Amino acid sequence: MKTKQIVLLIVSIAFLNMSGCKKKKTASDENQDPNQIPGYELIAYYPFTTDCKEANGKNNDFTCVNVQHGNNGVYLNGVYFYDNNGNGSKAEVNLSGFNPDDFIIEFEYLAEEDFKPVFVGGTSYRWLYLYTYNGNLRLSIFMRNGNFDDQIIETGTPLNTMRKIKIRYKKSDNRSIKVFINDNEIKSYNLPEDLDTRNELIFGSNHFGYGNNFKGYWRNMKFYKAE
Repeated sequence: MKTKQIVLLIVSIAFLNMSGCKKKKTASDENQDPNQIPGYELIAYYPFTTDCKEANGKNNDFTCVNVQHGNNGVYLNGVYFYDNNGNGSKAEVNLSGFNPDDFIIEFEYLAEEDFKPVFVGGTSYRWLYLYTYNGNLRLSIFMRNGNFDDQIIETGTPLNTMRKIKIRYKKSDNRSIKVFINDNEIKSYNLPEDLDTRNELIFGSNHFGYGNNFKGYWRNMKFYKAE
């Protein structure tokens, strides 16, 4: 009888020890920011639901002209803003704290027309140009040697469909570029030369060279830099 009691006591102690080892959720676990990406710092976040302001007060606001807010985002009408006819729309920001050597740009978009910009980095050189062309999604990058690297990112890109895109560039990883659609990696490649922004850290919807503008919705746009 005494032996049986000792065995039960040992089992009870072991159970209590195992229960004590179980990780408990902390306040920091409960409050984990879903916008954070390990190894990166969120430097700007634009929900675009009701305005074009940076949500965290950490960066400059977008300048938006002739836009509408709906579908939980901002709508651009596809008319080139600088035609001086007053009908064009514009969404543009001069970003601070952006690291062109190691960054992530992420946002949701719905494109209504082909042969249009989706997102443009830069003004004079358009060093990052995401666009639709002949049913495909393409990404053009301006490099230090003065040439553009232009890649088909996705074939048969659907219109009138909300989708999330993420673009990551990492110079230290052999100038690697990774592109994700709806959190699935669809393209990975390396630039032959360094990306060159020419210090134009302006991002927007208009392509100044082609005189064209995005037509559709943007929402939840985020910019990250490496920590």
